[in-house]
Amino acid sequence: MAGEIAQSVDLNTLRMSDEGLTNLLQDCIASWFGRHKGTAMMAAGSRNEEPTIQKLRSSVKFIQVIYDVGLLRWRNNRCIGVSPDAVCLISVAGKTQPVPCCLEIKSRLADTTVRRAESSATKHGSVVNCVFGDDTFKDCVPAENRAQVVHQALVTQFDYGLFVTSKVQGGEGSLVQVVVIEIPASIRMTHGLVLCAVATPLLGFLHGEHVVKRGVLIDDDFPPWVTVPQKAILKSRAKLYFAHLKLITMADGTVKPTQPLLLYKHSVQHRYNKQKPGLDMNTELSDRVAFNSKGSFESKYVFRMLDAILVNSWRAHQAVFDVAPWMATLAEPPTLAQVRRKLHGAETIEDYVWYTSTASLTELASLKRSNLAIPNLRDDSPAGALFMQEFQRIMKLSLLSIAALSSLSMSAAFVVRPSLFSSSSTTTALSMASKRAVQREKRTKWMESRGIGAGPGVAEPSASAAAGMMKNEEGLDFVRLVSPSGASAEVYLYGGVVTSYKDAEGTEFIAVRPDAKMDGSKPISGGLSHCWPQFGPGEIQQHGFARNVMWDVKSSTDTTVELEMLPSDYTKEMWDKEFACTFSVTLEDDQLKTNMLVKNTGSEGSFDFQAALHSYFTVSSLEKLEIAGSFQGKEFLNKLVGDGGEMQTEDRSSITITEEYDRVYNGVNDPVLKDAGTGKALNVLNQAGWEDTVIWNPYGNEGMGYNEFVCVESVKFDPVTLDAGSSWEGVLVLKPESL
Repeated sequence: MAGEIAQSVDLNTLRMSDEGLTNLLQDCIASWFGRHKGTAMMAAGSRNEEPTIQKLRSSVKFIQVIYDVGLLRWRNNRCIGVSPDAVCLISVAGKTQPVPCCLEIKSRLADTTVRRAESSATKHGSVVNCVFGDDTFKDCVPAENRAQVVHQALVTQFDYGLFVTSKVQGGEGSLVQVVVIEIPASIRMTHGLVLCAVATPLLGFLHGEHVVKRGVLIDDDFPPWVTVPQKAILKSRAKLYFAHLKLITMADGTVKPTQPLLLYKHSVQHRYNKQKPGLDMNTELSDRVAFNSKGSFESKYVFRMLDAILVNSWRAHQAVFDVAPWMATLAEPPTLAQVRRKLHGAETIEDYVWYTSTASLTELASLKRSNLAIPNLRDDSPAGALFMQEFQRIMKLSLLSIAALSSLSMSAAFVVRPSLFSSSSTTTALSMASKRAVQREKRTKWMESRGIGAGPGVAEPSASAAAGMMKNEEGLDFVRLVSPSGASAEVYLYGGVVTSYKDAEGTEFIAVRPDAKMDGSKPISGGLSHCWPQFGPGEIQQHGFARNVMWDVKSSTDTTVELEMLPSDYTKEMWDKEFACTFSVTLEDDQLKTNMLVKNTGSEGSFDFQAALHSYFTVSSLEKLEIAGSFQGKEFLNKLVGDGGEMQTEDRSSITITEEYDRVYNGVNDPVLKDAGTGKALNVLNQAGWEDTVIWNPYGNEGMGYNEFVCVESVKFDPVTLDAGSSWEGVLVLKPESL
């Protein structure tokens, strides 16, 4: 424990040799600027942090507010910092005002650590108050985490810390124990003295006031024990770090940080996030782009800033030219889900770059064709003023084009690494030609609307233009299916989930929640989501792992796709079985068919599993929805009654949703969703394997968009036992019809 060790240290003997400082600095550089990869367990734990915070907000009453923070630096020593999961205001007995504290969340995945945490909660309770170093503290906070608690308190100078243990259960935020720790000032002081005794000789030369003010490191700044390679690395990185620290005086006399470098992420925080891909998937995605050039770190940073400028301008363009005119036609403000759907169909960034580049050249050609004489730039005549106005407009467009082409299209400068979410068979199974055909069609229409000739290279779109492999804005791969009738479907490889099914008239039947993460950081909240090999809570994470792993594409056509999931290191950590799962989606003119096949590929032994399609279906509103089927007289488990639910009998022939709903209907496999708002019904035909139906809706939860969907899930609730070599099949057909 850091506090106990610090109290026993004689600071007079804590002196490091030059060789020791050199080696320690090398370790720091490797940690700060080296490449790090997170493990599957770390990723699962990171994905659990956000739902755990939401659970704390909703269920722990003494927590008044939770703030998200980044890297914090100790005011007394610039060399020392910390990055807590959050900062909270909590109510403490004997205090008249809320007190601040750092929040540290530890998500437990391994059975041994889960049992240890649950044992502590059984002994001391789910909410514990203790003092740093006492017996209760030692029981509740593992030895490997104790130094972190006091370190956070040292940097923030908070008298309290909050240590939370949760179980990884598929994004449900299952709390095990919440520990409120009082950390005396004497403990913090002793810890700080030890850290300063090491950090000041090691890193103090980087934080001198004259060095920060100068903004660059020079050879005279370095102690003699710093090696030449270490100097080169620190000189390069320090320029941006000093720019981040620099303050500028505004015209009105106020002092503010520099912009946009205030947004620059410190390398320590970057390294931390690299180890936790579930926490900051943007860090992982940005690292897919590497630079072939031998340019400096600073020049590469400028390229990334140009890319950020381009993306922001594209978003602004979408807002002005796509979203704003559409909103002006609506009688009432749209929901977040409606805005997201509108943006999903709006102009892509690739098209925006192309349009902008074309517009620049077209404007220039138009100016050249005009009879406007090119005046002297100092000419104050009307012609000169008009020329300057046009010239400035063209230059802005051209600069934007250069930025776009530099950051996206310079193959000599960039290498795009294999996607974080790619599968080995995807690139060979599907072609991007259809997507390019769609782009050609859109660009042709755009040029024609502006009186610009199509020119060479613009071809007629093929019949299958809208089908094929696509990527969403966050980089996730999905397969788009299109039938000759005009019906369509979308199937994501991450989770193997169907996220869209539209009939030939364009009516959408599958819902994705407005709070869904579409970047792979957590399972997609919506669609026909897999729950396998477990439904609900149990021995492994909530709803199993099928919904948060990549599936491979085995085969595909314009109207069919077959995905496959096999065991991996990640799945074996939770469920060490030999299996093969395939999920086939077939789009017909008047229906969508799915087929899930599970096979025990082991040579001996059997395994048990549960399975479900956690299906989200769109509704115009809950008050206009009726769910028909063979419900009357059937037993169901009402999971919202009591601790473990209560078995009840349904006396209705059709279901309406007027409250929070979570019910398992045994033996019902023929639900029909009748939506008076759309004038259509959706038959959920469970033709094989799926024997039960679950109806779920978070009634009243605006953040989830409760009034725009209902979950009518196809379930095999009783466990299936598969012997070696045997298989199980679940067949679901979605068939729309008019009311």
